[in-house]
Amino acid sequence: MEKDQEDIYRNYLSVVVLYREACDNFLEDLHGTLGVFGELGDEYAFVEQRTRALQTTCEELLQEQDRLTHLADALAERLAYFNHLEPIAKLFNSPGDDICLRPEFIGMLQTLDECIEYMQQHVSYRDSELYLMRFRQCMTRGMTLIKMYAVSTIKAVGYEIVYSLVQKTNDTSTNFGKQTNLFYVKFRAIAPTIKTLTGQLEKRCQGHKEYQALYQDILSAYFQTRQQLLSPVISRKIQQLGPSGGELAQNGCAYMMTLCSDEFNLFYNMFPSGEEDLYAYLDELTSYLYDHLRPRIIHENRIETLSELCGIFQVYIMQDDYQTGDEREGGHRLMFGNLIRNVLEDAQGKLVFRAQSFIHQDIQSYHPKPEDFELSKSIEASLLQMSELTDDTPHVTRRWYPALQNTLWILSKLYRCVQTGVFEDLAQEAVSLCSESLKRASDIITNTKSALDGQLFLIKHLLVLKEQLAPFEAELVHTGKELSFFPTTGALSSLQQNRSFFFNPNTLIGLAQSGMPRIVEISLDSRREVNFKLKDVCEEFITDCVSTAVDPLTVFMIKLSTMRPVGESSPDENGSPRAKTLSQEDVQSTVEQFKESAEERIRFVLRKLREYVNDYKMEQILIRPIELNILENYKNFYHTVTTESNGGKISTLDEPLPSVEYMSMWISQWKEEQSP
Repeated sequence: MEKDQEDIYRNYLSVVVLYREACDNFLEDLHGTLGVFGELGDEYAFVEQRTRALQTTCEELLQEQDRLTHLADALAERLAYFNHLEPIAKLFNSPGDDICLRPEFIGMLQTLDECIEYMQQHVSYRDSELYLMRFRQCMTRGMTLIKMYAVSTIKAVGYEIVYSLVQKTNDTSTNFGKQTNLFYVKFRAIAPTIKTLTGQLEKRCQGHKEYQALYQDILSAYFQTRQQLLSPVISRKIQQLGPSGGELAQNGCAYMMTLCSDEFNLFYNMFPSGEEDLYAYLDELTSYLYDHLRPRIIHENRIETLSELCGIFQVYIMQDDYQTGDEREGGHRLMFGNLIRNVLEDAQGKLVFRAQSFIHQDIQSYHPKPEDFELSKSIEASLLQMSELTDDTPHVTRRWYPALQNTLWILSKLYRCVQTGVFEDLAQEAVSLCSESLKRASDIITNTKSALDGQLFLIKHLLVLKEQLAPFEAELVHTGKELSFFPTTGALSSLQQNRSFFFNPNTLIGLAQSGMPRIVEISLDSRREVNFKLKDVCEEFITDCVSTAVDPLTVFMIKLSTMRPVGESSPDENGSPRAKTLSQEDVQSTVEQFKESAEERIRFVLRKLREYVNDYKMEQILIRPIELNILENYKNFYHTVTTESNGGKISTLDEPLPSVEYMSMWISQWKEEQSP
């Protein structure tokens, strides 16, 4: 039993020993592994150290590579501008006349611009000034190539057109319109190419006079070629226009406006700028019409023809202000009015000269004839006058006085045909002279017929003048200067009143200072002058009519004023005693005479008004003040008689006088019976 027990311990011991040996082996392996790991860590640290060193070295190499790459790129970029010189010079020096038509030509010009700008910005670079000079030489060469091609092409097209015209000279089927179209078709065919090239030249002209000279050479060649083509055609066409006068001007302006419009559009189809040179060229073309019209204008003496010419020319000038956007080509528009302004000025100058002569001969110096004062009693003749005023001849009717008729006619021919200031001066002069002529004619009628006829004649024609001046939108005011001697006369009058100071030196010095004549401004308004004259003659007319109508009342009031009141009677110059009172019969007789005189006078005035004025409204305007003044005189008569009949200079009235209201109704009643 003990043996079995010992076997158990021995077995246990052997197992423990076995485990211990296994643990010792494990520990030994563990120490070996630790040693291996230690060696591995050392080797890893060594490798890591070398890797980091390699990484640092690579990064430095990459940075150096980047630096060198950037340096190379920068050098290549800078050298690229220098390297452009050779291919550009090679292209521009190539043989041939159509170098500028190559696709790369315009690109080369843009590259040249960049190279020149770069060289100007980097003048410190080596040989930059040399390269800048050579680049500019290449640019000048390129611009010269454009100029040579454009000039040769334009002239070649011109020669081709001339050759075509020579071949078609004997061809009767080729009309004028087809020949004219030939001048534009071939030029429009080359227009896109020419405009592209001239655009390249024109945008480089600023700051470069040599390029501007090249561009001007192209324009000169173009205008010279076009003028050589068109001059014979224009001359022949102008010779085929109307004989003279308005027809020639109308047709000539229409033809030249069409031609100039076509030339204007063709120019801007070929060139980007050059408006000043274009208008100089168009002015040369219109000079053919001007040279044809000017001698006819100088020798033309008919005012209506000159007025018609001015109207025609001004229509074209005013069209420049009313052109719409559709009429513009590429932002430009033709100002045709500026091209014919010199013709208009010649026509206006001759029109003003003839108008001045007409005003002095036919208005100021007009001598009236007996038939000028004859009245037409038909209303139709008066209406006919209004429609005939604008005819070519001013003497179309005798309803109005010829001087007035001439004034309105010349104003109608000058209105809107000359400058506003010139028209106002001439109109003011014509209206003033017309007013004076009417006044002289009125005085003649007063001497030959009666004062009433003279006044009505003047009223009628001043009314016509005033009404006919209304449509003229102008101030008929003349402003000028004149020498006033009022200070001189005032100083001399003062010196004459104080003769004691005559030999005083201070007085003479004061006279020299304050007595010098002065220049003063004067202003003459013809409209106001007409209104004042019309007002004065109307007041004079009303006063004369009233004085004649109330003459019995005036005689009665004078007679009454010469009488003395009761108790103060005294003999008159013949020694006869004055009457103390006036009887009722005297008063009644005066009233009857007044009614008869007023009715007769107003009837007569109404008849005269219808003969001269023939205007119901104006008739009422003149008759109404006459009626009121007559009633006012009768009112004074009525109150005087009423007052004096109560123990005064008039005996007591058995029957009352007609009242003022009765007289007013009586006048109105029979006046209405006279109404037409």
